[in-house]
Amino acid sequence: MALLLTFALIGGVDYVLQQRNLENQQIALDAALLKADAKGLYNVGGPANIGTLDGQFSAFLGIVQGHPGVLSVILVDPRGIVMAAGDRSLIGTTDRATGIATTLKRGVSYAGHDTDPG
Repeated sequence: MALLLTFALIGGVDYVLQQRNLENQQIALDAALLKADAKGLYNVGGPANIGTLDGQFSAFLGIVQGHPGVLSVILVDPRGIVMAAGDRSLIGTTDRATGIATTLKRGVSYAGHDTDPG
């Protein structure tokens, strides 16, 4: 009985340690991917003015949108109009997502899980 309990305890500790190791590896991979995205954005040379966005910038957003788990990448102006997007068909449309609207009112950046109402 004691031997069985010991094996169960060792198995449980091993499982927790492996889970933490996998989480740390995933975080490291995500960080490397974000660092590469930031370097790519720097190399593209983000626009000095939101009105000067070009196809190269949207092409870069398309690459970011292709990452696993990323559904959409958009850049909106203060009125909520999509100025650049991974999906170029969204350029010129209005995004009324709650998180984005609230963020624009506060004047800070936003990245997160949000969907349009309805």
